[in-house]
Amino acid sequence: MSLAHELTLEERIQKMRQKTKGRVPPPEVAAQPQQPAAVVKKQSRIEMKEAADRLNIGFKELFNLLRDTGHFIKEGKSHVPKSELVQKKYFETELKTFCRGHVSNPYIKVYATSAGMSFLAEVIHKHKETK
Repeated sequence: MSLAHELTLEERIQKMRQKTKGRVPPPEVAAQPQQPAAVVKKQSRIEMKEAADRLNIGFKELFNLLRDTGHFIKEGKSHVPKSELVQKKYFETELKTFCRGHVSNPYIKVYATSAGMSFLAEVIHKHKETK
């Protein structure tokens, strides 16, 4: 893993500020209003495969657990979170496509947010307790 991935967001911002200290921004950037801190600290999202790796559980095992506990549903060939979990900002979904030959096939990509990672850890912990 590279050093950039090991640094927290705050450390990366601080490092960028040190690099750009004393530089004058271009006029079009300087004229833009500053964004509030809440916008800068946008929730990061993580692919579900990486989330499974971070939680020390297999990718398929994680999706099966979420489906069996009623948090995910199977839609076509995709497993997607229930809408209330997306509304609570635990997960984000994105419609993507892949091509097989000349045929375009749609699928739904699921991402876990930082709040979703906590939710997933809780679901896994509860599942391990019941075993």
